[in-house]
Amino acid sequence: MPGPVTEIKNPAGVLTAQLCRTLVHLYRLQGCRKIRVIGEEDLAGLASIAYLEGGAVVYGIPGKGMSCIISDRTNSSMAKSIISRIETCTVRHYSTAIIRSI
Repeated sequence: MPGPVTEIKNPAGVLTAQLCRTLVHLYRLQGCRKIRVIGEEDLAGLASIAYLEGGAVVYGIPGKGMSCIISDRTNSSMAKSIISRIETCTVRHYSTAIIRSI
């Protein structure tokens, strides 16, 4: 997929405010977007499914291949439900946040 790549740092076990703001910003732009998460990307995929409704989230599964999740209303709702149960905390100098609070 051609085009620029947005790189963002995200430590293990959290969704940083920076990651959440970046996802919201990219959602508002037209066309396909690529994000390269430096650090922990598992929760970034979940947040993408939750808040990029109407899009497709494609990510690699080590040793297996690729996965594509369509962020429809049902998948978005399930992902938001999971995120709402994540405890907000601070890890190092990263302040964690849930996108709905932005």
